[in-house]
Amino acid sequence: MVGIAMSYALLTALVTYPAILQMTSALAGLHNEDAHQHMWLLWWTKKALLDLQINPARLTHLYHPSQPYHPMLIVNPFVQLVALPLVLIAGPVVAYNVEFLLSFILAGVAAYLLCYHLTRNGLASFVGGVIYAFFPNKLLHSLGHLPQMTLYLFPIYVLCLFLLLEKPNMRRAISLGLVSALCITVHIIHTAYFLVPFTLVFVLWQLFTDRRGILAPAFLKNVALALLLAMVLTAPILGPLVIDKLSGELTYLEAGGSEAYSADLLNFFTPSSDHPLLGPLLRGLSVPVPGHKDDETVVYLGLVALFLSVVGALGDRRRRGMWVALAISTAILAMGPLLNFGGRAIAMPVAGRQWIVRLPYALVLRLPFYEWGRIPARLLETVMLAVAVLASYGTASLLGRLSSLTAKAVLVGGLTGCILFEYVIVWPFPTSQMPIPDFYRQVAADSRGYAILDIPFRGWPASNTNMFYQTVHGHPIVGGFMYRVPEGVRPMMSFFGKLVSPSAETNDIVNPLSGRDRVAILHHYEIGYVVLHKRALTSEELPLWLDFLESSQAERSYEDDQIAAFRVADVGEADSLKPLLVVGENWHDVQISAGAASRGMASDGIIYAGIPRDGEYQLKFVAASSDSGRRLRLFVNEQAVGEFYVERTADYTVGPFRLEGENWSTIRFHAVEGCEEPAEASPSLQEGCFVIENVRLEPV
Repeated sequence: MVGIAMSYALLTALVTYPAILQMTSALAGLHNEDAHQHMWLLWWTKKALLDLQINPARLTHLYHPSQPYHPMLIVNPFVQLVALPLVLIAGPVVAYNVEFLLSFILAGVAAYLLCYHLTRNGLASFVGGVIYAFFPNKLLHSLGHLPQMTLYLFPIYVLCLFLLLEKPNMRRAISLGLVSALCITVHIIHTAYFLVPFTLVFVLWQLFTDRRGILAPAFLKNVALALLLAMVLTAPILGPLVIDKLSGELTYLEAGGSEAYSADLLNFFTPSSDHPLLGPLLRGLSVPVPGHKDDETVVYLGLVALFLSVVGALGDRRRRGMWVALAISTAILAMGPLLNFGGRAIAMPVAGRQWIVRLPYALVLRLPFYEWGRIPARLLETVMLAVAVLASYGTASLLGRLSSLTAKAVLVGGLTGCILFEYVIVWPFPTSQMPIPDFYRQVAADSRGYAILDIPFRGWPASNTNMFYQTVHGHPIVGGFMYRVPEGVRPMMSFFGKLVSPSAETNDIVNPLSGRDRVAILHHYEIGYVVLHKRALTSEELPLWLDFLESSQAERSYEDDQIAAFRVADVGEADSLKPLLVVGENWHDVQISAGAASRGMASDGIIYAGIPRDGEYQLKFVAASSDSGRRLRLFVNEQAVGEFYVERTADYTVGPFRLEGENWSTIRFHAVEGCEEPAEASPSLQEGCFVIENVRLEPV
């Protein structure tokens, strides 16, 4: 086995070159993309567990000062816990790179063990391991998705299941239970896209071909033991997630777009158009929908692997038919809810109309938790294990026709070379180097508990950059991003976006803040420094930001060619603790007339309110209707607080109502009769069925 592992290690070094030469200086993966987030998660898990001694799901160091709870940071702990010793010894960059390389080596070894158990042919099993370790969809995820490329436990799960079926006993049941628990904790997506579909196909196939074996009391008893053990081990982390899901508290984890991210049938047979040699040819032929390195619908099976799989499928149907069924069924699911070919959805004429062909995944989307996943093509991890096993059978069949060991070695070497050549997404493999300004090392030595506000702090690639630097300085940051934006974070992020914008003093329907007020608010929220990332700002934006910060009484304390850091001074509370309002969603652009700012609204215009302290408040505003009259209803935190029939421009007051200072509140202006867009509005009213001005929130 050492020789097998070393062989996969050499292939890994070749496929991912030059990553192995930059273990300490660069992050394997595309520059400033998702690899930085997953490297950050390795650092955060260590800091949360060992330094702060808190649950990593409690995000005290992202989205400051919201400190939201993000369950996805605790339900997938395997990768982070495996890396923890390396993070302690060598830091998160080295830990990430080591796990990155091991994900290929161990996937090859694990698939080899499974294939060898099934074929009893070492050379053929090696080819199966190559397919599973380096298939294109996995290489795609290796550009930035560490949990998605950590697949080596799943062939072991399959092997344990087969072993238990062959000889049920307690030892094998415990092994299956332990491996199942580990698989569940790699990432929730693997449970949905590998464990569930594979286990379902396995059970159905055994019921069809070996009913006596799978229904044997000894097997059922030991399977129950394995399931119970897996449930006991994972319940502490999965239980709260399931409870929150059932209570409707995790709707922000739902992700649409499964149709856009579905696999195209043509892509199963089309190499990546970013292939260093085949790519230009494919682009020259204008092949529709080729796979790109940044396109998660890369599902190329490989012509060599497909040929070997067909050869392997021609053998013992009772033993190999399950793998054919698994490959076909999961490939159909990977195509998502629509049948796509050549970049368009296929439609069939029925009764004079064109009906889009819908696939079984449209039903899968109705199952609990599956609405969280938007990329059906990630089912390729299951498809490719079936392909790897069938290809091992096929390779064994070809090797059986050769008598010379040399000829067999040449065949396996040739197959390996052809498979790797086909599977290349990009070569040399990209790595990301980010020089670290001395400022971040300086503030790392400062033990005071302040936060850092990087500008820009939202969106790609700003979040990744800021999180990378956070692993150096260790202070909370205002922005960031991991998996999904947690509940309740967006209002505070919107507020900070407006608070530090150079244009924040311009008129809007909520009261503007002075420069001194804004510095006082930053100090109130324990922001120690505002850091401008010069290369992320345009040549027009940078001077505006510099002038704004200097005129706002922020002190420039550090500058180099990358950043300019401003220390937030203590200018006193001033009026900063008055209610803070931020314009939210469903508003038209601001309009200025006679010095007054107004906005037209859609059916539901949202304003977020930050309250300094608990108490009774009232809302004042000016409203006008776009036609002869409409009803406007006001909601505060989804509780109706007032309703008006608006005919002409007039002042309105709602309240009093009680607000709590710890949370941001949502104020919703609701058009009772609805609001068609674009509205038929008079020129003075611009767009929207209502036009709102001068919104104020005052304590009673």
